[in-house]
Amino acid sequence: WMVCGTPWNGKHRRGENKMVPLKGICLIKRSDTNFVREISSKEILQKLFNQIILPRNKDSLNKTLDLVSDLIGRNKLYEINCNISHEAAIKAYEVIK
Repeated sequence: WMVCGTPWNGKHRRGENKMVPLKGICLIKRSDTNFVREISSKEILQKLFNQIILPRNKDSLNKTLDLVSDLIGRNKLYEINCNISHEAAIKAYEVIK
C-alpha cells in the first residue's frame, strides 16, 4: 500500500508531491487527554466501512472487501485521542514513530 501527496498543499506550503509506503492507519478522536493506543482490525472495521463506498454488484463487493481486509491486515492500526494542543501532536508522533 502506498500513499501519495498532492501538488495542492494549502496556504502553509507544507505538502510534498511524492509517494511513500503506508505504515499505519490512525483514527483521530477528540479527547480532553492525549493518548494513543493500538487497535484491532475489528475495532477499525466499522469506522472504515463508514468511509468507503460499497458496490452493489456481488463481485465488486467481494473485491472491495478483499482490499479492505488486505489494507488492515498489512498495517498497524491506531486510535489517537487528543485535544488541539501542540503536545497532542508530539505525543502521537512519539508513540507511532
